Amino acid sequence: MPKKQIPIKTKKTQDQIIKTVAMKAKVKLPEKSKKIKPDSIDLGNQIKILKAQARKFNKEKGELSQRVADLENQLREKAERNSKLESDINQVNGRVENTNKEKGDLSQKVADLENQLREKAEQNSKLESDINQANGRVENTNKEKGDLSQRVTGLETQVREKTDQISKLESEISETNSKVENLRKENDRLAENIVNAEKTIGELRADNENLKEQMKKEKAIFAQEWARGLVGMLRKVSNLAGREPQNTQGLTPRAVYEDLLAWMEKAFSEKPRPFPSGETIELDASSEDILELKNRYDWGVEIPFAGVVGKKTFRIIQRGWQLKTEILLPAVVTAEQSDSEVSHE
Repeated sequence: MPKKQIPIKTKKTQDQIIKTVAMKAKVKLPEKSKKIKPDSIDLGNQIKILKAQARKFNKEKGELSQRVADLENQLREKAERNSKLESDINQVNGRVENTNKEKGDLSQKVADLENQLREKAEQNSKLESDINQANGRVENTNKEKGDLSQRVTGLETQVREKTDQISKLESEISETNSKVENLRKENDRLAENIVNAEKTIGELRADNENLKEQMKKEKAIFAQEWARGLVGMLRKVSNLAGREPQNTQGLTPRAVYEDLLAWMEKAFSEKPRPFPSGETIELDASSEDILELKNRYDWGVEIPFAGVVGKKTFRIIQRGWQLKTEILLPAVVTAEQSDSEVSHE
C-alpha cells in the first residue's frame, strides 16, 4: 500500500507569507475624524485644530504600527509552530514508511495534523486579509493626513499673507504719522512765522505812519523854505513888472532868470535845462512811444499823427524844462506852420 503524501508548507513558503504580511502591515485605520468647518472658527483656531489632528493621526499610526508588529510576531510564532508540525509530520511519515503497524494511528495523527495545518492556513489567510484591510485604512489615513497638511499649508500661507499686509499697513501708518507730525511742525512754524509777520507788518505800518508824519513835516519845512526863496524872487519880478514904488536900478529880466535858475539849483542840486534847442523838431510816433512823446511835448487838441506814417515836423511855441531825466514842464508845440513859413513857400 503506497504511503499517503501529506501536503505541508515548507520553511520558504512560511518566510514568504511572513514577508508579505510584514510588507502589507502598516497601521490600523483610526476613527473617522470630525470635519472642521473653517467658516465657524477663525484662521488661527483652524490651524491649531488641524495640527492637533495631525498629532493624533501620528499617534494612531504609531499604535497601528505596534499592532502590525504584534501581528507579525504572532504570524512568526505560528510559522514556527507550523514548521514544528511539518517536522513532526515528516517524522510520522518516516515511521509510517518503516512500519505498517502504526499506520492507522499515524494516518489519523497526520490527518489531525493536516487539519491543524489547514486551520493555521485559514488563520494566516485571515491575518493577511486583516493586514490588507489595515493597509487600506492606513492609505486612507495618509490621504486624509495629506489633505489636512495641504489645508494647513494653505491656511499658513494665508496667515503669512495677512501678516505681510498688516506689516505693510503698519509701515504705511507709521510713515503717514511721520508725515502728519512733520506737517504739524511745519504748520506750527508757519503759524509762528505768520505771527511774526503780523507783528512785523504792524511795526512796518507804525513806521510807515511815522514816515508819513515825518514827510508831512519835511514837506511843510520844504514848502516853507521854497516859499521863502520865492519871496525874494517875487520882489524882483514885481520890480520888473513896475509894481514897486521905486524900481531897482540895473535889474534886468536876464538877471531875474539867472537868479531863479541859481535858486532852483540849490533846491534840486542841479539847474533845470530847457529843451528842445531849435525852433522846430521832427517827431516819429512809429519809432517812439506816443505816451512818452505826450509827456515831453504838448500839442494840445491837435491830432498830428492821424493817418501819418513816419516823421512829423512840429514848430516850438514854448520850450520845455527838464531836471536830469524828469520832465518838469513839457514843450508846447504845434504842427501848424507860421505865416512867415507859408509866405516863404
